[in-house]
Amino acid sequence: MEIPVLEGYSLHHLDLLARKDYQLLLDLAANFITPGDVLQSINPNWKTEMFLEHEVFIAEDGLPAIRRR
Repeated sequence: MEIPVLEGYSLHHLDLLARKDYQLLLDLAANFITPGDVLQSINPNWKTEMFLEHEVFIAEDGLPAIRRR
C-alpha cells in the first residue's frame, strides 16, 4: 500500500484508501485503468504538481542518500 501509484509521483495506494477512493483502488488493482488515469482523476495537473524532484538511492558507501531526479 505504500508503493507509489506511479514511480516518481507523490500519490501512493494508501492515499487512495485514506481518500476512500475504493473504486479507483480496485480498478487499478484489476488493471482496468492505468496509473496515469488515476493521477489524472485526482489532479488534472499531476505531471507537474505531483512530480517528486528528488529520490532516495543507495550511495557507494551502502547508505541511503538523496539526489535530484
